Amino acid sequence: AEANAFELSQTALFACDAEGRIRECNETFVLLFGLKDVEDARGHVFADFMDDDPLPANFKKALAGETTVTGIVAEGEDEQEELEIVLGPNQIGRKIDGIVGSILKT
Repeated sequence: AEANAFELSQTALFACDAEGRIRECNETFVLLFGLKDVEDARGHVFADFMDDDPLPANFKKALAGETTVTGIVAEGEDEQEELEIVLGPNQIGRKIDGIVGSILKT
């Protein structure tokens, strides 16, 4: 059920390792960034897609255990979109081994 919810979500969902490399994402993430597929996404780091301030600092906060919610305006080819980006720690037991996040068009 979790995997199905992940794939069916209209929100772009992703998980990165501590260096920012994409480990997993859903189809909405693939479409949002014009990628071929999930394997294509795995060849990138989070900063390849979103390096606007304060996202680099928020990535570090997530690695330190803090969840952040940020609104930004993304400039597309013909339009601007307001996005809400949530970044949080991917924690296994007491160890944080990366971040998880969501990107929602508002």
